[in-house]
Amino acid sequence: MRVRLLRWLLGAPPAIVGGGWHGDAICLVRIDRNTEGRSQVDCAYEVLPAEWSSGVDSQGHVRANTLKSLLERWGNSPKRLALGIPAGDVFIKTIDVPLGLEERDLMQLAVVEAVANLPVPPEEVCADYLRMGSPVRSGQQQIKIAFCRREIIDDLALMAEDAGAQLAMIDRDIQAIHDAALWLIARHAPEVQVEYPLLLLLITDSPTLIVARDELDLVQYSLQITDLVEQIHASCRRAGLSDDAGLRDLWVFQTPGVDDNLVSLLAMRQGPVHWLVPEEILGVSTMPPLTLLVTALGMALRETA
Repeated sequence: MRVRLLRWLLGAPPAIVGGGWHGDAICLVRIDRNTEGRSQVDCAYEVLPAEWSSGVDSQGHVRANTLKSLLERWGNSPKRLALGIPAGDVFIKTIDVPLGLEERDLMQLAVVEAVANLPVPPEEVCADYLRMGSPVRSGQQQIKIAFCRREIIDDLALMAEDAGAQLAMIDRDIQAIHDAALWLIARHAPEVQVEYPLLLLLITDSPTLIVARDELDLVQYSLQITDLVEQIHASCRRAGLSDDAGLRDLWVFQTPGVDDNLVSLLAMRQGPVHWLVPEEILGVSTMPPLTLLVTALGMALRETA
């Protein structure tokens, strides 16, 4: 109670709500932590009504109304949205820069790289950067640049505003899935120390393999159920992993009800296979598509935004 009172007196920022959507469906996740540090995860999910398919203007209106309806399930208090968007909409590049550059110089470099790669005028891009730790060599440092078309951000910000919320941040859905996977693994097997490269397999109608070479260097591959093990090995080779990738732990995320045929297929793999059911770990009552759920969860973890 004292913590809540202090937050109220000090004017704590509105809560972060993580979101993701795919096709005609939207999923939101909110994480509440009590004074004992325990997390309560709430999930809201809705399929867009039939009007979604008619016209661009109508689509924006329907999507905003659906988002507003979902947010209102958690009351009318102000909320900030952290949205996961398709990885293909955000471009990532790593470059070497001289040590000692100021923030303004790095941001200018990020914009220059964005314009060179899209290409569009500078005023039509959104860009950001991240310093990559220790110098790669004398006098040089690596930075990772992310950029996308400004119209993507503008459309999302307008949708959030129409829904009565504030757009706090966006990120690639693949990054959100990675972050959610680490969080779920920590809850499911707290004794496990995750190491990179990391292999994450989402079992959906079209299984998705995410190969994480590190916490930011992520690639994904769409697979088929048939010859699944060989496809996983081939994808690891395409991602540049060594031949011993088949011995690494594979973390499999699925909806309730393990398919015996799938278990048999993955049992042929040399390395360990770990099965996780996010809905059971989270204790949520709704059943959104798996990819949407973990994307929204990963974005909801951005509480410091």
